[in-house]
Amino acid sequence: MIKINLAKKKKAVGTGGQEKGRGGSGLKGINIDSEMLKGLPIRRMAIAFAAVLAGSTYLDEIKAEKLAEVDGRINEINQKLATLRTKVNAANQILSIQKQLEADEFTLKNKLETIQKLMSDRENPPKMMRALSSAMPKDLWLTRYVVEGSGVSLWGYATRFEEISDFIRQLEESAYYNVVELKQSKQKTETQGPTFTEFELAAKRE
Repeated sequence: MIKINLAKKKKAVGTGGQEKGRGGSGLKGINIDSEMLKGLPIRRMAIAFAAVLAGSTYLDEIKAEKLAEVDGRINEINQKLATLRTKVNAANQILSIQKQLEADEFTLKNKLETIQKLMSDRENPPKMMRALSSAMPKDLWLTRYVVEGSGVSLWGYATRFEEISDFIRQLEESAYYNVVELKQSKQKTETQGPTFTEFELAAKRE
């Protein structure tokens, strides 16, 4: 609130305007009390501004702390993700090595089976021939013997049909022939000679 000392103002006017005649502006008679400045809104505005500034600073600090906390959590999560990626890569490498080992094992197993089969095939023919020789009756002889894969074909003659039946039975009882079948048979008589039975057999070898 502004206070003006009107008494001094009036005195100056009553003296014939001496103050005015001295070239004054008329403002020298205004007395402004310093106490009245305390009631001005400026102080309140300054306090409010200081409070807003302090609050803003506090909020900035809280925000910075929260951001730092979030950054810390993000870094922790990234570290965990990096660790997981490392473990996953290691697991993938182990799986790849395991698959390669399984493939190598399968290949090696096939090679071993092939070698064993070749060795068995190399050993079987002499044994098959010995078994064939042991199964042949006295009055039966072979004219042809062919092995194709697991199949065996035999051609020959016998003096009697019973000899052919015995031969089939002996072959089936051996360890190297099974499923022996008589494909065909027919009798042949030599001129002024004995009668023979020509036959063809088919068998499976073990």
